[in-house]
Amino acid sequence: MNLDDTIVSPVASAHAPDSGELPPGTLAGGYEIERFIGNGGCGSVYLTTHPTLGRQVALKVLHRSLVSSTKMVARFLREIALMKIVRHPAIADVYDCGTLDDGRPYFVMELLTGPALDEVLRKRGRLPPEETLDILEPVCLALQAAHEAGIIHRDLKPSNIAFTLHNGERAIKLLDFGVAKLLESDDDGAGITTIGTQVGTPTVMAPEQIMGCVIDARSDIYALGVLLYTMLVGRFPFYSTDPIELAAQHLEAPPPRPSASAPVPLAVDAVVLRCLEKSPERRFDSAKSLLAALREAVGKAQGIPGEGDRVPVTTGGIFVELSLTGDEDELDDAAADDMERALDIVEHYLRTEGFCISLMTGCAIFAARPLSGKPATMRHERRALLETAASLYRLVKDRWGSDSRVRVAISVHADEALLRSSPSVEVVGGALARVSRWAPPAGSPGLFVSPQVLHGSARTPLATLPVPLTRLSVRPPP
Repeated sequence: MNLDDTIVSPVASAHAPDSGELPPGTLAGGYEIERFIGNGGCGSVYLTTHPTLGRQVALKVLHRSLVSSTKMVARFLREIALMKIVRHPAIADVYDCGTLDDGRPYFVMELLTGPALDEVLRKRGRLPPEETLDILEPVCLALQAAHEAGIIHRDLKPSNIAFTLHNGERAIKLLDFGVAKLLESDDDGAGITTIGTQVGTPTVMAPEQIMGCVIDARSDIYALGVLLYTMLVGRFPFYSTDPIELAAQHLEAPPPRPSASAPVPLAVDAVVLRCLEKSPERRFDSAKSLLAALREAVGKAQGIPGEGDRVPVTTGGIFVELSLTGDEDELDDAAADDMERALDIVEHYLRTEGFCISLMTGCAIFAARPLSGKPATMRHERRALLETAASLYRLVKDRWGSDSRVRVAISVHADEALLRSSPSVEVVGGALARVSRWAPPAGSPGLFVSPQVLHGSARTPLATLPVPLTRLSVRPPP
């Protein structure tokens, strides 16, 4: 089903308005209420017609039960102000605002005629990378505009992204600036929020938000990473019904690779995992740079240097993944330090052996080295690839001060990869980049080798290798 099939005309919500809300015919400023559309977190939305523009619009008014809350009124008014500051095609236009006779604020905005992204994901599960990019591109551009205006959204989640029609074409809108923060404003200290207070939705909050620390645009980048993973896989990367456990996952647990659960290229894995770095300094520094990386990863780069340098090459790949025995949520300092030492050993060894590092996270490294592809040298090259992986496995297993809880899995495979040679060799696509097709299940320790490598090494006895091998089963593409 295409997303365009989910675009519908506005219909009455299944949820009735609160008792005492605005019945049809009520005048709100110069706007006559036609009917109730639905309830939001802090307000009710009605269908009306703009008297000057002559088009149907939406009127949102604060719930009557919240009018006595100074904080909620302030947040509602702030949402109006911030949406008027940022003018962007992917942010709903605000046409007017005012106050009802009973003191409740309202604002008039463009009418959105389609579902929110969370509804689409409930119906479809996960989305392919190309469609995910098409949806997130306008979101990233809108977020970039907000950041340049000094505004941090703080609540990027599927329910805050909506689909609508504009001149007969599908359009994407970023919604709900109710908890957004104006960086140069001190209004947070005026009672709307306070230092150390968590603001946002727990499933998408960056570690610094959870800790109540200073935030900036990179906090929204983390939330975009959560959103990107959710669209690709169909579920949140971190989830628990226990808020303390959920917070601990955001703060301590290594983020999962999308390709472990869905047909996602390795290059897209790298984009998601960089967004989900615990430290803001290691994330993308802007929504614009994230979008450029996502375009490149999905294969739709536009105006990005190096796109024409992609060439398919037979390539050897080594994927190293570390995991913990027992409960991975109990990653203490000793285990974390040992994993970091192990990854340092892996990176140094592979670079010394002439591999390029294409993916590096807090628990995994993927490295590749081009092969000649010539029949005369195939056996020698693949034998050397296998020996490199075996030596690396022994080196990591025998590292000094190793923690017995840290498991090591090294997988070796040879297949076609798309390489880009500028400024250095990098895997940007191809069958080899789909690590989930040939890597073992997460948490499986050992040295794993694919038939493609064994085939090239078959004439040389494998018993001379320093460690036992487990044969991989390479899964066909979907």
